Amino acid sequence: MISRPPENLFRANHRLALLPPFLALLAFCLWTALGSTREGPRGAHAAESGGWERVERRVAVMGTWLRISLEAPTRAEGLAACERALRAIEEAEARLSTWRDDSELAQLNAAPVDEPIEVSPLLRAELERACEWSRETSGAFDPALAPLVAAWSLRTGGDQPSATEFESARDACGLRCWAFEPSGVRRLHERAGFEEGAFGKGASLDAALEAIEELSWRSLSIDLGGQLLEARHAGLVRRLVAHPDDRGTPV
Repeated sequence: MISRPPENLFRANHRLALLPPFLALLAFCLWTALGSTREGPRGAHAAESGGWERVERRVAVMGTWLRISLEAPTRAEGLAACERALRAIEEAEARLSTWRDDSELAQLNAAPVDEPIEVSPLLRAELERACEWSRETSGAFDPALAPLVAAWSLRTGGDQPSATEFESARDACGLRCWAFEPSGVRRLHERAGFEEGAFGKGASLDAALEAIEELSWRSLSIDLGGQLLEARHAGLVRRLVAHPDDRGTPV
């Protein structure tokens, strides 16, 4: 890897050009010696820590941009970790996206009413976690809003439904329209459907972190269309976010 020379090198060479040749040579030797002394501790630390390499990838996925940045002992290990995280996110998209008819969640949404459908352990865990948050928030967060999304035509430009259409769609929403049983997941209403928009990216980030948890890396940052994941193998990562009532106040 070719690294960019430090800016102070150009400034030093510019000053040396103004000196007589002998003094310039002497000054350059002194500057080099002092520079080596300053850089010594940093180089020693890198050797002790194994020389961490930062690797980044930026790709289009889930209808948005994905940026993965992590530190690993070697570039090869960093690229391998990035690739595994990317694969986990692509698998989550294939599992959760209802923008495609062949995903596992889309097929569940189209399943016959009152028929237990066996789903993958990953999808079941993701849906149960989303439902748990719905109960924790007394329904303020509702992952089963697909009928209302369709009624308002939110994916095709938007349109206001009639009062009758609105009431009919609302009756098909909520956890009461689904049953999670040992034999599978059952739709209890003919229009019931999960909408992954509120939890799909978060579930994908969780899957990415789990996929690389056993690999060798030090710090990780994933930006999935504005949904952020920050992690370290040792210690905590602290980030400021805007206060919900005062956007100018970080908390």
